[in-house]
Amino acid sequence: MNHTRTIAIALGLLGGLASTALGQMEFHAIQPPDHPVYGVLRYTNTALFGSVSADGNTVVGTAWRGFGAPSITYRWRRGLGVEAIPQIPGDPGQNTSAIGVSSDGQTIAMDKGQTGVGYYAYRDGTYEYIGLQTEVRAISAPDGTWMGGVESGSLTAHRWSAATGVQDIGGLPGADETDAEDISHDGNVVVGRSFGGVEQAFIWTTDEGMTNLGAVIGATRSGAIQVASDGATVLLTATIPGESARSFLWDRSSSELTPLANFEAIGANADFSILNSYTSIWTESTGALNVLDLLRSSGALPEGFSVDLITGISAGSDPLGLVSVAGNGRDEIGNERAWVATFSIPCPSTSVLIGVLGVHAAVRRRRGRPA
Repeated sequence: MNHTRTIAIALGLLGGLASTALGQMEFHAIQPPDHPVYGVLRYTNTALFGSVSADGNTVVGTAWRGFGAPSITYRWRRGLGVEAIPQIPGDPGQNTSAIGVSSDGQTIAMDKGQTGVGYYAYRDGTYEYIGLQTEVRAISAPDGTWMGGVESGSLTAHRWSAATGVQDIGGLPGADETDAEDISHDGNVVVGRSFGGVEQAFIWTTDEGMTNLGAVIGATRSGAIQVASDGATVLLTATIPGESARSFLWDRSSSELTPLANFEAIGANADFSILNSYTSIWTESTGALNVLDLLRSSGALPEGFSVDLITGISAGSDPLGLVSVAGNGRDEIGNERAWVATFSIPCPSTSVLIGVLGVHAAVRRRRGRPA
């Protein structure tokens, strides 16, 4: 079912802020394309890692019929609607799942299961095979030339490009698993976290190899979430002795650790001025704002539609000061649906407020598929 509505709304901000914002919310519930062989699909969701492009105009995800049933990767683009990504050659059943999208919205990382396994990169109508056990969890800006993740066999981190193939970059000593979470534009800096015993952030560079960043900053628990496109700055969440978990910026050249927010981020925009968790966003001027609560109370969602969690945030610097977040929800009959919400965040000199300008729903699936 398609929903299109534009509503003027007044939003009360959280965290004790007195300001309200008048804005417009436009909501679209967009059905996925049909499966080329099996027809109508029932469930849809957004990609697990990087579901929205830098400009907020592209969302990728997966649509499927039910547990064990065929699935298809889709791409939704603002103003153009939704399209099915062409099937992998030789795989008439398709059965792919979107993992993430590059900043320009053109390169899609995906995994392929059920009728075969492996990880692929898709761009301009062409598939590049990444590897059988090379799970992708990071896509470099802007065009996805480099990707990173974890080797499901060795449980060590890797980086990949079409030119170099898969390169195992190792793991932290004593770690059971080391996952790459982000990679610089040139592929020379990879950040992530290790698991097993104590969770710790790492940074890997072509010049210095892998470093336990958690040990460098004295954290009892840490994870490197994102790296700047030039590799110079790392966003990480960490628990320092005597403090609760919060977000920091770490400068590679000076090794200086700068407290950023009392907020445990899972992602950020390009300059780290907007952070996001699974439910909220944070800016210096507004503090933490529960986006899901704002959407639920706005009156602009179709009756029965629910928003459940945030899966991605746009990385670009919009000239109008807009930022987009994508996430998962359910429609009025309980089918999973994806959405993307676009916010205006004015500077505090005008007023501290959030104007919600647009919400667009696309279709998506979770890994734990319902029957």
